[in-house]
Amino acid sequence: MLELNRKYRNLDYNWQLGNDQNWGMLRAYCYANKLLLDCLQTQCYVSRETREYILETLLLPFNEIKTKMELEP
Repeated sequence: MLELNRKYRNLDYNWQLGNDQNWGMLRAYCYANKLLLDCLQTQCYVSRETREYILETLLLPFNEIKTKMELEP
């Protein structure tokens, strides 16, 4: 099962986060992303373009988001 997760889902890596502060930052990052998704699923007003942009870039590394922003007109 672990090998299938590694091969097809990119899960179960041995993350070298080291200390509690790094783990705390990872938890905060995950919580913030979950909160953002929850907000997008409510009745709050967000333009379609903004909603799509958030969903497309939600889990991308910052350098890929920056590149994407530079390519947009």
